[in-house]
Amino acid sequence: MHPLDKAIHLTRRDFFTSAASGLGLLALSSMLQRDGLLAAPGPADPLAPRAPHFAPRAKNCIFIFMEGAPSQIDLFDPKPKLNELNGQPLPESMTKNVRFAFIKKETARLMGSPRKFAKHGQCGMEFSDLLPHMATCADDLLMVRSMHTDQFNHHPAQLVMHCGRAAFGLPTMGAWLNYGLGSESRNLPGYVVLSAGRGTSGGASLYQSGFLPSVYAGVQFRSQGAAVLNLENPAGLPPELQRAGLDTLAGLNEARFEQMRDPEIQSRIAAYELAFRMQSAAPELIDLSKEDPKTLEAYGVHREDLKVRGLLDETLIVWCGEFGRTPLGENRGGSKNVTGRDHHPSAFTILMAGGGIKGGQIYGETDEIGWSVVRDPVHINDLHATILHQFGIDHLRLTHRFQGRDFRLTDVAGKVVKPWIA
Repeated sequence: MHPLDKAIHLTRRDFFTSAASGLGLLALSSMLQRDGLLAAPGPADPLAPRAPHFAPRAKNCIFIFMEGAPSQIDLFDPKPKLNELNGQPLPESMTKNVRFAFIKKETARLMGSPRKFAKHGQCGMEFSDLLPHMATCADDLLMVRSMHTDQFNHHPAQLVMHCGRAAFGLPTMGAWLNYGLGSESRNLPGYVVLSAGRGTSGGASLYQSGFLPSVYAGVQFRSQGAAVLNLENPAGLPPELQRAGLDTLAGLNEARFEQMRDPEIQSRIAAYELAFRMQSAAPELIDLSKEDPKTLEAYGVHREDLKVRGLLDETLIVWCGEFGRTPLGENRGGSKNVTGRDHHPSAFTILMAGGGIKGGQIYGETDEIGWSVVRDPVHINDLHATILHQFGIDHLRLTHRFQGRDFRLTDVAGKVVKPWIA
């Protein structure tokens, strides 16, 4: 008998012993969902909070990326010997197999730093005179002088810093964290991107989701105009009509998901719903007109707001560029007017603070001219492994299968740097 014909011929007793009991189960499931004891039907929310592998030290991360590669020699890593050798060439043996972006090896000369360095804080951490405000936080900072990478041009090196490898289509660190932990906020994205000036040369590839579902990508907040592009409603569209449209669209997407089981459909549903909730939350978030003047003052250069509010313990701060700068002057075009330094992947400095990181220490060391790491080298994969660890994630276990392979942020390398951890 056809299923439809069978349903039509159900007896009254059949109804009460089948359909009615089904209605009761529907009512029960609705109450369980309301109390959070049963998952809602249809596609699961890909941004729902997930438990870490172990107890985390950090709950938030502020990743300050200084695109363009700051010169560690002029900011964090003073080299008196380099100043003594100013104007002298390096032995050919040191530059023979080294690739440069602009330096002409034949006429390259060492260039000392004109900056003045001083020790700060009880730890005696050295900063140049270019960083008087950052220097006041010395005892809260971890300074890593032994970072190195394997790329010497900006965009590839930026991909390594954000994605673990110099390849397109990979998730960034923020996307991996979003994927691994979900988001506790229902009205705002868990991964937000702020940019200044022209932004990075890497563009959106530095906050993409790669092969992870697109819902895990960073959401860019702008400093001018609408906070988030395409978030505002067109003129004349009332909220109730938009809600009805989203409900209809969600129903179609859920039906399609049941057919295809494509996780990108889940991402689409979650993105529409998040955008709807953000329409009220995002404008309020960036509107500072109602903030107390004392709060606004706390965001100035005179004090560190996170520490004052007790949030530094659970907020990990990372300050870095994509690589460092050479102790050689950049003689682009053979000019004698050398004013800058070339790209240098072999040694550079980053700073970290909060989120369970042990402050007031300098980790690693470079040689007397700042050319190479001579103690405690740290690759970017190690940095990523340690950041994930502070969020309670084992970098070896946070994986995603793509094209028949289990990928992870740290690829096939990376180790947690235990001395950094408080």
